Amino acid sequence: MAGLTEQGFQVKSYDEIRENLENRFKTYFGAEINTSVGSRFGTLIDIFAYELADAWLALQADYISRFRPFATGNNLDNVGSLTNTPRKIPIAGSVSAYLGGDTPGLIIPGGVEVTAPGNDNLAFTLDSAATISKDCTLVLCDQVPTSGNLILSWNGNPNITIPARSSANQIADAIAAGTDGVDPEITVNDITVVGNLNGQSGFHFSLANNPNDLVFQVHEDSNLLRLQYQVTAESYLSTPFSESMTAVESIGISVPPFAVDTISNPLPGWKAVANFEQSIAGQARETDPVYRARMSRELQAQGTATVGGFREQIASITNVSSVNIVENNTDTTVGNRPPHSFECYVDGGSDDEVAQAIYDYKPLGIRNVSTLPTEAGSSKRSGTYTDVNGKVQQLVFSSTVESMIRIQVVITTDQTYSSEGDNQIKSAILAYLDNQGVGQTVFLYKLYSPVTLVQGVVTANITIAYGEENLGTNNIEALPYEILVSNEDNITIVQG
Repeated sequence: MAGLTEQGFQVKSYDEIRENLENRFKTYFGAEINTSVGSRFGTLIDIFAYELADAWLALQADYISRFRPFATGNNLDNVGSLTNTPRKIPIAGSVSAYLGGDTPGLIIPGGVEVTAPGNDNLAFTLDSAATISKDCTLVLCDQVPTSGNLILSWNGNPNITIPARSSANQIADAIAAGTDGVDPEITVNDITVVGNLNGQSGFHFSLANNPNDLVFQVHEDSNLLRLQYQVTAESYLSTPFSESMTAVESIGISVPPFAVDTISNPLPGWKAVANFEQSIAGQARETDPVYRARMSRELQAQGTATVGGFREQIASITNVSSVNIVENNTDTTVGNRPPHSFECYVDGGSDDEVAQAIYDYKPLGIRNVSTLPTEAGSSKRSGTYTDVNGKVQQLVFSSTVESMIRIQVVITTDQTYSSEGDNQIKSAILAYLDNQGVGQTVFLYKLYSPVTLVQGVVTANITIAYGEENLGTNNIEALPYEILVSNEDNITIVQG
């Protein structure tokens, strides 16, 4: 029987529809009429049958759209609303960067675009207009210097010597010493420095008191080196502040410091752009499969006192990429956690939103604690929440830390293995590791699947190691606050 039955919705087939129409036509027009294919009545029946078959399929689509495993697009959003599980919407990333040029007073209009080459060419647009100031200087090197001196001149006087590995304070001292005698005198208190030459490849400084409109330039006698390689340095007039920019695409990519360095919309007088801090990653629109899987997990959240439900409430916060909760439900202290307490390790998200979620969903009578910092570099995070009485309070929870693992893949290949095969293997492994959450073990056997799927790989032997430990075949267990990661430099491909 077609239609809505105890077994679900059953679609009436085209053949059934045509047979029913034939019987109805013969009932109304006489049993002797010709309903065969190609006849006038038969042609009408075929037309009606096709339309009715489409209607039955539409009814079936409407029926299954109400169930999570089959719903797609907006229909899946509707299913999620039934359990208060909205889809994660796209959110653009952002970055702050100084803009440099050679024309004081130059106004760079909002909306101009810059990019970070080598990072999927991620593009950012300037949020609002910015002005190049005569009192601010941006100094950029093409590499991080390890030795030598940067010499700045003002009004033709090469008097400012800044050694490689100088901190921001040391740079300020060098500028004050190199401008000694200027009337009125420039003191360290007049100089604000952001960045350094000690691990970074540039700095920005501004003068609260810039007598005679001094302009600073990199002098030709500079001899900065990166190991044995020459480092090129340039100086520019600059915006007073690091300007806010928004990513063009809503993707979860964060670019490192000094990666945003290319101007897509050149303007006369605008010469440079540099981000001194890592960008804030955006968030792509959650895909149907990912959303469907998260919705399924969050069914535990109907009772948020469970660890799974509590975890998913925090994981659903915008830009939270991973959560681990370690609980001590004993009557004694375990791992520095007091009796009947829990610790949340959270990667990403707003401090205040995470703090509010922990307060809202934590089990009744159970303490939230943070045992960090540790020698591994993880630390505490702090956010504010509003309690049931409307009072704003502080809550401390734990951050995460990325720990590097090394991977060696020994392979044999056939003639279909391409010149890009090594890079494809590395990309496949990194794609798998991207799904590793905080506190999750890297299982060796799971690395074989992405490797052997690369065309041309016949056999593979994989060994892994934590940090600088010896390569081996043991799984790598993460500490509660660790996210195990790798990169192309730490993945070695060897032809066996």
